Amino acid sequence: MGISYNSSAVIGVKIDLACLVTSERVKAFEHEYSEDFTYDPQSGKPLWVWKDVPKDGVVTLYEGESVDSGCTVCGYNVMLSKNNSAVIYMHRTDRVEGEGANIEELRQRMRETLSAKGFWSEADFGLHVVMWYS
Repeated sequence: MGISYNSSAVIGVKIDLACLVTSERVKAFEHEYSEDFTYDPQSGKPLWVWKDVPKDGVVTLYEGESVDSGCTVCGYNVMLSKNNSAVIYMHRTDRVEGEGANIEELRQRMRETLSAKGFWSEADFGLHVVMWYS
């Protein structure tokens, strides 16, 4: 058993993982205090914590060590890299089905879908190489 190195070229948009979540104030534990209260008057513990939750359009955030995150953004798959970034992609070279990709068609379709949710960046669209090991 050894290390297996892999790579894939994907056509899509590079995005910072932090852009996929937003912070939301939630109860630290079950209580009936209003949001005006900061600490539990009896124990002194904080009543509220900040938790990262997926933004609208993001489904199933990354957990684990797989490059295939199980995350989708507006219906597109996401590949992860180790530098807190990801690529929202539509075409992956190691899983080619049918004929080659029409780059302009992919760009237009992704732009229309991702722009509405704030995930599109013209400068970050292109061919990206993602490498991983297992």
